[in-house]
Amino acid sequence: MGVTQAGESELIRVSVVDYFSSAVLLDSLVWPDAKMGSLNTPFSGVSWKALNEARRNRTCLFGRQKAREAVWSLLGPDTVVIGHGANNDLNILRWIHPCIIDTLLVEQNFRKLQEDAANEQEAREGTQQQDPAPIEPKNKKEGQKDAGADLDTKPSEGRGGGGGLSLKKLTKERLGRTIQVSGKGHDSIEDAIATRDILHWHVSQMLQASH
Repeated sequence: MGVTQAGESELIRVSVVDYFSSAVLLDSLVWPDAKMGSLNTPFSGVSWKALNEARRNRTCLFGRQKAREAVWSLLGPDTVVIGHGANNDLNILRWIHPCIIDTLLVEQNFRKLQEDAANEQEAREGTQQQDPAPIEPKNKKEGQKDAGADLDTKPSEGRGGGGGLSLKKLTKERLGRTIQVSGKGHDSIEDAIATRDILHWHVSQMLQASH
């Protein structure tokens, strides 16, 4: 994405890959509708040289509407669309779609389940390690407490999930792969395939857990 002179995000490249085969279905630069302030080349990977050349050769899509039509020609209302932080992609295309899998949300949910399981395990272990309740002496006066009766025996609080939810960090953590190398900018095909592979990793984890 680039930034217009008005400070708005603007679509400058659109890419679509197939989930099952990783085949590239669409990859095109998009000539922006608005006057641009910056292409954000260090992050978008799109340069004015490449964009102007695509315009001269008529190999780019001209404007958001043409990009939308190109995307929609590949899918229907029941097609499952996968993205990482997919709201950004949908917003830039001005697109509402009913079937979305967002790997950012999938990862957040996965970490929450892990945290809950760890807390539950800690609680069980804490309960098992507690000493049996002492036998009350017959001559104990009403209101008298045993030594140590006020010790806090609650399990420790849950571990925070922490950060590391960017596509770059998750690709390294889950797949052992490095993307978005500094100085080269983002490659939207590389990002799309990484998103696909992260979802596939989560599907594999679910299948393993079910056996």
